[in-house]
Amino acid sequence: MILLDSHALIWALASPERLGKQLKRRLESAGWVYFSPISTFELNMAFMSGRAPKLPEDFQHRSSELAFTELQFSQEASECAKNFTALVKTDPFDWMLVAQAQSAGCDFYTADLRLLGLGLPFIKDATL
Repeated sequence: MILLDSHALIWALASPERLGKQLKRRLESAGWVYFSPISTFELNMAFMSGRAPKLPEDFQHRSSELAFTELQFSQEASECAKNFTALVKTDPFDWMLVAQAQSAGCDFYTADLRLLGLGLPFIKDATL
């Protein structure tokens, strides 16, 4: 199972050439590929502040075409966030997404060097 970080999600939808070859292969063979409503919220906020492209107007249709499934943020994920004290005073979206991925048993694909630097085995490089 895969959970895509916010930027990996927008890349998969709008700029798939930015995804690494390993991730592309995983996306083709993975049983479940998830996106989080936390990511769509983060991307909408970033767009409104001029820091990110707008989500495609047909986001629901495009994510469905790619067989991406929404993964709800659960109470279990909220409790799991306590395990990531290294993320205190950092981007809360990242913190929630990492906790969500771990609690759901997903590999989390990101290009965020800070997250990749945590050395957690389930956090994978989306650019490889």
